[in-house]
Amino acid sequence: RSASARLPTWWRPESDCVEQHAVARQRLDLGLAVAGLAQDGAAVLAKGRRLLVATATIYGLLLAQVLVAACQGAALREPMSGYFALHVLALMGFMGASMGFVYAWPGGGVLALAGMRLQWALGAWATGLAYGFAQHFLSIRRDAPALAPAFDGARRALLVAGALILCSPVVPPWLGAALSAMVMATNVFLLGVAARLALRGNRFGAYFLAGWLPFTVPATLRALQGLGVPAPADVDHAYALGAVCEAFMFALGLSDRVRSVRRERDSTREAAAVARQLALQNDTLKENV
Repeated sequence: RSASARLPTWWRPESDCVEQHAVARQRLDLGLAVAGLAQDGAAVLAKGRRLLVATATIYGLLLAQVLVAACQGAALREPMSGYFALHVLALMGFMGASMGFVYAWPGGGVLALAGMRLQWALGAWATGLAYGFAQHFLSIRRDAPALAPAFDGARRALLVAGALILCSPVVPPWLGAALSAMVMATNVFLLGVAARLALRGNRFGAYFLAGWLPFTVPATLRALQGLGVPAPADVDHAYALGAVCEAFMFALGLSDRVRSVRRERDSTREAAAVARQLALQNDTLKENV
C-alpha cells in the first residue's frame, strides 16, 4: 500500500484510485456544504426571525383570548369562561413544552427537571379542562343529560391524573402512548357529541365543531407522533395554528353563549318579578274582600 501510494495515479492499483477518489469526493461535498451554510446563513437567520415573530403572534392572540375569557368569567361568575381560559393556558404550556420555548425563559431549567412529566401533565390538564368547557358550552346537562356523568368523570380523572403525573417519581414507559390514545379518543368523542347536538338544533354545537375540527387534525397527528407513527416535521406549528383557530371560534361562541345566559337570567328575573307582583296583588285583593 505504501509503495503504490508513491506511484502516479494512472499507475496505481484500481482499488487505491477508487478509495482516494471517494475520499476526495467526500472532502469536496463537505466543503460545498460548509460554503452553502455560509452563503445561506442570512436566509436561515431570516427564517428563524419569521418563525419567532409568528410564534410570538400566536401566543399573543391566545393570551389575549385568555384575558378576555377570564374577565367575562369574573364578571358573570360563569364557570364556562374559567374552563376556557384555563384550557387555553394549559394548551399554551403544552405547546411551549413541546417546542422547547418554556425552557428558554429565565428559570426554565427548573421546569426542565420535570422532563416529559410536565408536558404530559399539561396535556392531561388541557384535555380535562376541555371536557369542563364543553359540558357548560354545549349545555350537556340540559340537552344530553345521559352524557353528563361521563363528562364529569373524564374531567376529574384527567385533572387528577395530571397532578399525579407531575408529582410521581416513577413514570411508566407506556404513559406517553396511553395519553396519545386518550387524546385521539377525546377528539372523536367531543366531535361526535357536538355534531349530534348541532343536528338537533343546538347552535353552540356548530360553534364547537368549527373550533374543534381544525384543532383535531394536527392534534391527532401529534398524538400519532407520540405513538411512534411518523408525522410531518412542522406538525408542532400546525398544532399551534389549530389551537388559534379553536380558541378564536370558541371565543366567538363564548360571547354568543354569554349573551344567551344574560337573556336567560333577565327572563328569569322578569318572570320572578311578575310572579311577586301577582302574589302581592292577590294578597291585596284578599284583604279587600
